[in-house]
Amino acid sequence: MAEPTAAQIALIRARVTDWTPTDETITAALNTPAIANPAAQGTIPRRLVKMEVLGLIAPGHVAAVLNYPNLALVYAAFDAQDHASATSWAQALAMIGAIDNTDAAAVIGYINTPVPDPAWPAQISWAQANLGRAADTADVWTARRSA
Repeated sequence: MAEPTAAQIALIRARVTDWTPTDETITAALNTPAIANPAAQGTIPRRLVKMEVLGLIAPGHVAAVLNYPNLALVYAAFDAQDHASATSWAQALAMIGAIDNTDAAAVIGYINTPVPDPAWPAQISWAQANLGRAADTADVWTARRSA
C-alpha cells in the first residue's frame, strides 16, 4: 500500500487514544465497519429468472409461450442475462400474439427494473470514511512512531 500522507497520519493519531494494543489490533479496529455508509445504495441489473417471468404472464398465455418455436433462443437470452435481447423477445412474443400488451409490459418492466446492489455495505469502517481506503499496519506503525 502507498505511504500514508501526513494528513492520514494525523487522522489516525487523533482517532487512536490507546497505543498499547498491537499494530494489527489497532488496524483491525480502524477497519471494522461501524459507520453508516453515507453513499446511497446503487442498483444493478436484475438477475433474469425464467420462472419469475412465466409467473408474470397470464395463465392463459403461458402455453403459447412454452410452445413458441424459438423458445430456446428466448431462454438463451435469459441464461446469458442479456437484458436487451430478453426485452426484444418479449416484444416479439407480443407482436405474434403469444402474450398480450399487459403481459409484455409486465415482462419488460421486470427485465428493465434494476434491483438494489447487494454488494453495497450498509456500514463502512472509520478508515474508509476518513482515509478513503482501508488502513493497514504500515499506516498504524507510521502513526505510532510520529510524534
